[in-house]
Amino acid sequence: MLWVLVDKPRFPDRAWMFLGDVARHVDGVLVRDQAGSPRDLLALGEHVRSLIGRIPLWVDGDLAVALALDAEGLHLPARHLPARQLRRYWPKLLSAAVHNLTEFADHRDADVLVWGHVFETRSKPGVAPRPRDGLAGILAAATGPVLAIGGITGETIGRLNGLCFDGVVVSDGIWSGANPVEAAENLARTVKEMTKRRRL
Repeated sequence: MLWVLVDKPRFPDRAWMFLGDVARHVDGVLVRDQAGSPRDLLALGEHVRSLIGRIPLWVDGDLAVALALDAEGLHLPARHLPARQLRRYWPKLLSAAVHNLTEFADHRDADVLVWGHVFETRSKPGVAPRPRDGLAGILAAATGPVLAIGGITGETIGRLNGLCFDGVVVSDGIWSGANPVEAAENLARTVKEMTKRRRL
């Protein structure tokens, strides 16, 4: 499973021209605008939706915006209300960020879990990758896919082999390169091979 992150403050202007073609190689597009208002996030989501067509759209953290966009998924930050409490308001797919077993307990009812950051990342300058204490327990107890996030590129993704992730969420590893479409295609192929080896 490969998701691509469109993070408004960090999304390069030139990347808009590639988004539609990139979307053909991914399983979902997650939109986030932590510095903006709900109206800003809605505008971002509408623009992304117009470019990606029927590719599943996930909205970060805002139930009202996800409902307004008729998004396929709602993504919960780690400190959000527990996933089970959102079920009565959000009937579709839920994903949640989890960094430790306490957060996993809050969000174990989510359909997809996102763990990170696995490598150094521009979104958290100077912050070391998250210690992997508890990761094995989360991977073992999760009933749905667990995706890795943070600093994932064509060069770093191979270091995830053997960690039993079901996929990745990628931002700069696609958008910062000279050819985002080629980067997405290569990452999608690598993820497919990685998860195939895990099932063997």
